[in-house]
Amino acid sequence: MDGAERIVRILLKEKHFDRFCSFARLIFVMVFFVTLPVIAQAEERIRIIVTREQDAQNWPVEEAFFTIHPEAEIEYMLYSEEPLNARLISHTSDADLVILPYNIMIALEEKGYLEYLDVAADIHSYPEQLLDLSRLLTRDGRVFALPVSLYQEYWLWDQEVGDALGMEYQEVTSWSWKDYNTLASSFPCDTDQDGISDTYLIYGQTVAAFPTLQNVNLGMLFQYISSHREFQTFLQEHLQLFTQIVTDDALLDMNVTRQVTPKVLLHRTSLDNPITFMAPDALKNNNYLLFLPPPSLPGEEEMATGYLWACGVLHDSASKELAGDFIRAMVSETALQFTSKTRYDQIISVRKPSLEYTDSLSQYGPEFVSVEGFPVYTVRPGRKFLTSAFPYSEEAFRKSQSFRSRLIVNTAPYGRDFYDAVYVILQEWLDKQISDDTLCEEMNYLLNLAGGA
Repeated sequence: MDGAERIVRILLKEKHFDRFCSFARLIFVMVFFVTLPVIAQAEERIRIIVTREQDAQNWPVEEAFFTIHPEAEIEYMLYSEEPLNARLISHTSDADLVILPYNIMIALEEKGYLEYLDVAADIHSYPEQLLDLSRLLTRDGRVFALPVSLYQEYWLWDQEVGDALGMEYQEVTSWSWKDYNTLASSFPCDTDQDGISDTYLIYGQTVAAFPTLQNVNLGMLFQYISSHREFQTFLQEHLQLFTQIVTDDALLDMNVTRQVTPKVLLHRTSLDNPITFMAPDALKNNNYLLFLPPPSLPGEEEMATGYLWACGVLHDSASKELAGDFIRAMVSETALQFTSKTRYDQIISVRKPSLEYTDSLSQYGPEFVSVEGFPVYTVRPGRKFLTSAFPYSEEAFRKSQSFRSRLIVNTAPYGRDFYDAVYVILQEWLDKQISDDTLCEEMNYLLNLAGGA
């Protein structure tokens, strides 16, 4: 008879029964409290709705969150907009957070689907650690979401073309369409003196199916539309300048085939972060494309049109404490000292990150699998990232973030039909079929219609 059996036999005697019960209760309590943390930890999970696969890659924030909850899981659910709306309306999303385009996020806030972050995460003012986008992400002083990623349109100056023309690159924080028009007056150029223009200012834009809208520059007009809901000001203050710019000879027609392709001094782009093209780092790296902000409307604040994705807590979250911890992780030193080598669009801090994560073997990219008909991607702790020093200087970082903080997002519900109607009106105006006043009247009508007025 072994020792354990002997103890049980002794305790089962009637006079020892009470002692046996106490002993059994003690064993149960010890086992229960030892296993309870394991059970609780296994149930730590937050669910985040995204509308793009790349929004399920937030390595610095995820790793910061895992330092607080080392046994938790982060589950990303990929939705298109219609199923997302249906789930939110019926309160069946089963999600805790959302990472969504700003236009969708602002609509959720207006409908009351988001929890303000003073309640959800004890964040009572817009965090000073982040790019100041408070004008976009607060309502009556209360923060309803934090920025995750952004990108904007910007321009590039080709230093080699400029040198060939004897034009020196001038680093500016802003310049206007009036300045652009002055520069355009020097183009096109014939640098080899063979009687054929070989250098232009910038490529023109082409709008398919509209014969008059070939090799045009519509940037000034659409910059105005992105931040205004009326056209009278454009007619009175900007139309004369726009008339000179829209079909200028400085534009290179990309649809014309030539034996030798002419060069252009300026290029439009909208990459995720302009830091690569910021002096002095660009010149040190023999990168002859240098950053320029897009021209601004004369007399108006220098802003840069672009796109923003933000993260907020759903009002119906069943795990608000975990969701709040995820939000707090976004502004933690643990997260902000890192970035991802492939996601510079996610650099939203005012301080330069010191390190960047690298996934050289492509192990940790989002891989969605179907769960109950919806794509789901689960992130678990324990990943082993390679890290390296952030390669850009403090000066280049400061310049880049200064530009990115000037983001403006077009929140008007403009769709394809709206822009097609704008093109019809512009073509008629350029063909002199309608007057300036009629252009203004019809544009006002479209803007009011699209804005719900």
